[in-house]
Amino acid sequence: STESLRNDPRQALDNGDLTLRSLRVFVAVEEAGSMALAAGRLGTSASAVTQQVSNLEQVLGARLFDRAVRPIALTDPGGILLRVHAHRILDAVGEARAEMMELNLASMPELQHPSS
Repeated sequence: STESLRNDPRQALDNGDLTLRSLRVFVAVEEAGSMALAAGRLGTSASAVTQQVSNLEQVLGARLFDRAVRPIALTDPGGILLRVHAHRILDAVGEARAEMMELNLASMPELQHPSS
C-alpha cells in the first residue's frame, strides 16, 4: 500500500519499483567511475551506493556495471539505461518540481507593505 511505502521506502524495491534515488545513484556512479567516489559525492557510504546499484540491477533484471574493470564501466544494458532513460527521467522530474514550485509561488498572496 502507499502508506507502507511511506513508512518503509525499502518496500518499493521489494515490489520491483524503480526509484528516483536509485537512478540518481546509478548516474553518480557512472560519472564518478567508482562506487566509493560516487558515495563521497553523494555524502553516503560506499556500501549504501553498492546496495542501491544492486537493488536497481535486481529490479531491472540486468547487470548495469562491469565491476571487474577500473574505472567501473557500463555494460550494454547500463549504457542504454543511461543514454536513453536515466537522464530523461531525472530531467523530467526536475522540470516537474520546478513547475510545481512556480505554481505554488504564484498562488501565494503578495505581501503588503505597511503604509507609512
